[in-house]
Amino acid sequence: MKPQVSFLIPFYNPGNRIFDCIESVLSQEGPEFEVVLVDNGSNDGTFDMVASKYRIHHRIRLAHEPQIGVAHALNTGLKWCSGQYIARMDADDICLPGRMVKQAGHLDSNPSVGLVSGLVQHKGGDTSEGMAFYVEQINKLIKSEDIRNFRFIDSPFAHPSVMFRKELIHLYGGYSTDGVPEDYELWLRWMESGVTMEKINEDVINWNDLPTRLSRNHPNYSRESFESARIPYLNRWLRGNVRPDKPIFIWGGGKFSRQKARMLEQAGSRIRGFIDVVDKGVVDGKPVIHFTRIPPPGSIFILSSVSNRGKYQEIREHLTSNGHVEEIDFILSS
Repeated sequence: MKPQVSFLIPFYNPGNRIFDCIESVLSQEGPEFEVVLVDNGSNDGTFDMVASKYRIHHRIRLAHEPQIGVAHALNTGLKWCSGQYIARMDADDICLPGRMVKQAGHLDSNPSVGLVSGLVQHKGGDTSEGMAFYVEQINKLIKSEDIRNFRFIDSPFAHPSVMFRKELIHLYGGYSTDGVPEDYELWLRWMESGVTMEKINEDVINWNDLPTRLSRNHPNYSRESFESARIPYLNRWLRGNVRPDKPIFIWGGGKFSRQKARMLEQAGSRIRGFIDVVDKGVVDGKPVIHFTRIPPPGSIFILSSVSNRGKYQEIREHLTSNGHVEEIDFILSS
């Protein structure tokens, strides 16, 4: 029987941890499914161990390729997936009971939804305070509007928590191999194309934030790489949604905000000035408005670019309490 769901799991040198991951997927109940494993050039013997243990398992499909990169491995795996829905997993993580039937059921019941995620249980050590805060933030994003409003701040999903319709790959393309965070760029591209994304308000995975995790060590997931992925979509949104006669001011006068202004201007947006919590007069030749002297709604468009942890919420509350409307008078970024 053709599977309805394909679990896609790329791996590189995960050791025995991969077996806990695989078994957590194989224990799922619900529709027919398969597990597509893509070995991304492991040299720790994992490929042989997996091949030996699951060589005759009817659900397991095992592919091998050189270590080209995780985005390439994901695209290779997508070609192997035969299910209507693609569920992502990473080899370090655990799929919680009931995940598949709940997410597949959500897509079945909501044909206008292209991707569904869920809540994640963060499993990290004492060095994972930043990741724990990030998980706390994204676990609050359930409705499609909240997910969309977060998209220029950070990725609204833990990648291994998503399930999406395979047809989206054919319609809008797969993972980028251009040296950017491949999942974040994909969400931005699909949302720009009008894909509706939601979450079920239930835990779907244990997300193990290990020191060896790729997102902690690879340059594709640096702040600069996230900005490189974000800027083209942010620029197109600004140019398509902000009137040409409405000046754009960036909230934030620090190094990263100035860098964002330069990158946006190089992409075609015109940045008139900055908003800050201190009186700086002029920054990079542009005027700085103190945040207590922001003009009334409709006068300017505000792009928040403050990256301090959680400050975007304070900025949103300040602006909305003064009558500014999100995506009409301001948008949040980081």
